[in-house]
Amino acid sequence: MIYITHSHSLDFSIESPAHCYLDLETTGLSKIHDTIVCIGIAFKKEDTYQSCHWITETLEEESLLIETFLKEVIRFEKIYTYGGKHFEWPFILQKAEIYGLDTSALTTLHLIDLKSSKRARTLIENDIGFNRSLTTSGRELAKLCKLTLTSSHINYSTLISEHNKEELLSLMTIYHFYKFLDRLNHAKLIDYTFEEVALTFYLSPSYIYPYSFKYQPGHYECLYDASLNHFSLSINALALKLKTYLPPSDYYIVEGSLMHKSLAKLLPASIRTKATKSTCYLEQEGLYLPLKLSNQSLYWEDEQKQIYTLYNQEALSPFLDEILKLGIKKLAQRL
Repeated sequence: MIYITHSHSLDFSIESPAHCYLDLETTGLSKIHDTIVCIGIAFKKEDTYQSCHWITETLEEESLLIETFLKEVIRFEKIYTYGGKHFEWPFILQKAEIYGLDTSALTTLHLIDLKSSKRARTLIENDIGFNRSLTTSGRELAKLCKLTLTSSHINYSTLISEHNKEELLSLMTIYHFYKFLDRLNHAKLIDYTFEEVALTFYLSPSYIYPYSFKYQPGHYECLYDASLNHFSLSINALALKLKTYLPPSDYYIVEGSLMHKSLAKLLPASIRTKATKSTCYLEQEGLYLPLKLSNQSLYWEDEQKQIYTLYNQEALSPFLDEILKLGIKKLAQRL
């Protein structure tokens, strides 16, 4: 079995030595028929990050690989993975059971899966500014893993470890991007602008993230300059024709228009009809932000029941803190 370590000088603000990042390289997806060829972990060690990679050279070494990992990982409290809830962790537990290895110590570990959507991982990496140096896909690497185990004169351990290292670096970056977004709620608001079709916030984050990025989820756009530690978030206003619904018991329909009952009852009964849930609404064209504010008197919605807020500087100014927090929350949800 081959053991490879790497040291990484990464400028992440906060990290606990009790945290560990985990990634596997296997010959396929079957926990029964395929083999774990490489287990990689990464963690904070003093002022640097260290990644460790154990790589098998024969099929017979898989049990030793699992056993070594089980002994190493129990010193951590939290294990972060990307898709590990359905892949890495079940794969390891199944293999440990096959080889009769004791996994009881793993019950104290807290497994955290950072995969929150079905978006391709490469797209997420592009959004958050992480660039890989290798282009080997997971499917291609599985083929190399098989060749390593079945050929006596071909060994791809270096390529396997390099790919595994990049997977771990990607995983750490995704984790710290989430931390960066979370800490934006405590960042210093430098300025804000009501532009013609967008509300933009300018922040000075307290949590340092090492990569510049431009991220555009939906109708939001954020820019981060890592060299200056400057962050901006723009929420684009949309030109729409939307409806806001009112309590039907308070309104009548008079000559095709809504009228409050206090006025409608002054008119002849023959020209007024009680409003219903489907007819008691106001419709307005204008610019809207795609968000819902608390303590808002009127909510505007489209045919899909998506809630919007009218884009009006005077009306929105008291809600700037709430709008900023909602915008930051949306960024995390779109990953």
